[in-house]
Amino acid sequence: MASHSARIALLLVHVAPARAFYLPGVSPIEYDDREKVEMKVNKLTSTKTQLPYEWYSLPFCKPDEVHHVAENLGEVMRGDRIVNSLYEIKMNVETTCEVLCKMAYTAAEMRQFSGKIAEDYRVNWIIDNLPAATRVVEPATPTTPPRIITIYERGFPLGFRGSAEIPGTTAGVNYVYNHHRLVLKYHMDASFEGSRIVGFEVEPFSVKHEEKGGAASGAAKPLLSTCTPQKPVTHNLPPQPVRAAGDIVWTYDVRWEYSDVKWASRWDVYLYATDEQIHWFSIVNSLMIVLFLSGMVAMIMTRTLHRDLRRYNDVESMEEMQEESGWKLVSHAPPPPPAIHVPCTAVARSSTCGARCRGARARGRSLPAPRMRRSTATSSARRRALGYSRCTSGRGRRSSRAR
Repeated sequence: MASHSARIALLLVHVAPARAFYLPGVSPIEYDDREKVEMKVNKLTSTKTQLPYEWYSLPFCKPDEVHHVAENLGEVMRGDRIVNSLYEIKMNVETTCEVLCKMAYTAAEMRQFSGKIAEDYRVNWIIDNLPAATRVVEPATPTTPPRIITIYERGFPLGFRGSAEIPGTTAGVNYVYNHHRLVLKYHMDASFEGSRIVGFEVEPFSVKHEEKGGAASGAAKPLLSTCTPQKPVTHNLPPQPVRAAGDIVWTYDVRWEYSDVKWASRWDVYLYATDEQIHWFSIVNSLMIVLFLSGMVAMIMTRTLHRDLRRYNDVESMEEMQEESGWKLVSHAPPPPPAIHVPCTAVARSSTCGARCRGARARGRSLPAPRMRRSTATSSARRRALGYSRCTSGRGRRSSRAR
């Protein structure tokens, strides 16, 4: 009994420090007020080139240590490259005009931004396993009742191209979105403690920030005159171009909004997300792969079928040859007479040969040796091979005694 109790105590000691395994996106996470909410950045994607790029392949504000994190198996299979970021977000804590960093870019780095903007690359961020979405508000059509239709798009554009229709921009010049307003929606209920994140929206802005005291301040996070808590960023401010070397200040806002959407239904808005362009390249690529694999399978099946048919035909031919050749052809035919005279031997136990041998021995005579046209050595070897030795030797001894 004592040993049994000791085993149970040892088992409890090993089980006590164990931790449960958490699969992201399966169970909800409750955040307390002012608790840190981690925001992760994902790859840059485009419907024009179909070539994704890592977030830090462009010279964004980068932490000292970059950690690659995969939320779930689906993200790994899609080829997502999820890493940490410098954004600081706390539950139910709103911030305005928070400076992320100030970066000095060369002309080559500006051309990298401009090239990605021209190829319609989109930014993908993740908070609490929810991808960032852009809300597009459109008025109702004439055939529908007067209401506002809210449409979500996965991710948001890296920048835009200036045109005559956009005030404050130059046609043909690309502008980058360097200010982002993060709108996080949360839900609270009496069945659990804390708050659950049920929505993640991003509203991008392009602003050419101006520092207080001029650009000569040199601070990593300077004070801005174009963005303050009393004067938030709007779309009426001059945008940030990416056509020449210069400095870019990256800023962001954090807004929290209560939502009646429950955690189990937070993905419903993504089901109605619009696709900005049909992925013709992916469709053609998938069709080519299907056709190639179908051709390979058909070729393998055809070769296998031909080999089996050839083997079957060969077996039938061999069976026909066996039926028409061999001992079966002579089974009912009488044996032909021997080509040469075969003397009787002790090995051949036929009645005729035995009688001739006994008769010859009784009379003291010897049987005549077979006439062979070959040499003596060859005849002797042939006679020995055919079993003539015993009969001949007995005859010789009987002859010598008779004499």
